[in-house]
Amino acid sequence: TIAPTPGTELKFQGQLGFTSLTIADSGSVRFESSTNSVGALTLDAQTSMSGSSLVLTGITVNHVGGTSIINNGLSMGAAVRTVTVSDPGAVLELKTGVSIPGPGTNRLIKVGAGTLKLAGLNLGLNKVALGNYGVGGAPIDGGRLIITNPNSLGSTQMFFNVGTLEAIS
Repeated sequence: TIAPTPGTELKFQGQLGFTSLTIADSGSVRFESSTNSVGALTLDAQTSMSGSSLVLTGITVNHVGGTSIINNGLSMGAAVRTVTVSDPGAVLELKTGVSIPGPGTNRLIKVGAGTLKLAGLNLGLNKVALGNYGVGGAPIDGGRLIITNPNSLGSTQMFFNVGTLEAIS
């Protein structure tokens, strides 16, 4: 867990290899090495991230209201990966490319009542699902997904399960 002081920028200059990383305060975080393995990323406070690419296994946004912005390229591996934004007033904006390559069921699943805003050129994103279905077919809310780029949804399929899709230019 790191807690960058509000109004400051915390810089990581060496290569990182975490299985999980929690950002617990609202300062900004900059990664300066070539690629950093962060694992499961949890944002407990609204923050801004920038710098080099990150390797992630999922993103969870726990803060109430406000916007977190990630300006890093994101590689999420060839698997099913989940982005959870729980609070209806919270927004996670991904400004650069997200990559989840490969055939089959590999996809990015957005769940939670909050908003995910995809603004990057996501040509390496295989599939995107808004919402999901749990055990016994119970719907899992996908909240809101905003796309601001014609290629934000990736290269193949979009699954509308439960939630709202909004396209803006």
